[in-house]
Amino acid sequence: MYTGALQTIELVLDGAITTSALPWTCEALATNLGVTPSNGEVSNATPVTVMPAASGFLKTFVIRNADTVQHTIALQLNNNGVTQRRVIAFTLDAGDVLTYDVHFGWSTFNLAGRLRTANL
Repeated sequence: MYTGALQTIELVLDGAITTSALPWTCEALATNLGVTPSNGEVSNATPVTVMPAASGFLKTFVIRNADTVQHTIALQLNNNGVTQRRVIAFTLDAGDVLTYDVHFGWSTFNLAGRLRTANL
């Protein structure tokens, strides 16, 4: 995934949390090879920007479902606030972790740290 001058990558949750917000971290690789980290939490269906405009390429992304119930999370490309396009969506059970690495793709792990799915 790449963000141009007027594009952002946003994280969207399927609804409100029950008990705990879902923490996330992200790293973007700029065209000058600099790495820009960001992090935060998502707790409702309001989109949260994980990569601001002109950040470059998505290098890594991690989100953990710290809530007590299952959630579907999605990443979307926001093109200048006019068009939002869903890029990918995953359903995570309580305790699951979703990861992305530019070299290995998407993977999910369960609460025990066991690999559930890889190279999605």
